[in-house]
Amino acid sequence: ICEYVAPDDLYDRLMGNADGGDVTIPRISLRSARKMLKEYFSDQTVLIDDSDDEDKEAKSDEENKVEDSKSLTFSLLCQISKTAMQTPVRGRHCKHMQCMDLRNFLHANKNVTGGRWRCGVCEDFVNVRDLVHCGLFQAM
Repeated sequence: ICEYVAPDDLYDRLMGNADGGDVTIPRISLRSARKMLKEYFSDQTVLIDDSDDEDKEAKSDEENKVEDSKSLTFSLLCQISKTAMQTPVRGRHCKHMQCMDLRNFLHANKNVTGGRWRCGVCEDFVNVRDLVHCGLFQAM
């Protein structure tokens, strides 16, 4: 038998604000998040074509590719609600660094549907116990 927990009550439990909240989201420190980002970045090939830069003409094509490939762009808006994130989280097993807002994720999953508990970024199944609070996005 399942117990219904309102999204705001579950949010308080997950953040450790409620009495008797046995579930809390582990927090990834800024240092650990940066390390994860470097590992993530090393596995990615990111090339940016910016034809408006005039200084690039003086550099070789290879230098431009290396310089451009050191840039990643993340959104500080929640992928679910398109509003600013207050509590950035992502699934522990997700293969991306982009986060979503915890409260929006919980509210989006309050109705019983076939698409419940899916990551707002990659659509993989995310158990509430597998969420991690990202220090990198919190610092931004």
